[in-house]
Amino acid sequence: MPTLVVRGRRDALVPEVFARRLAARIPDGCYREIDSTHALPYAAPRALAGLIRELEQAEPPGGAPA
Repeated sequence: MPTLVVRGRRDALVPEVFARRLAARIPDGCYREIDSTHALPYAAPRALAGLIRELEQAEPPGGAPA
């Protein structure tokens, strides 16, 4: 199952290296950043929703139907 790890570029709580490491350890994990702080749903709701939509519309690994 695809998993999206999203971090705000101005996040003072979660270092980039930790978020990238988390995404790398999850099978089908993918890391993305948006111009935001740690409070992504409040600070950048449209950008976050756009990333979620992209993940929903992406073809599943192996081309199998979702």
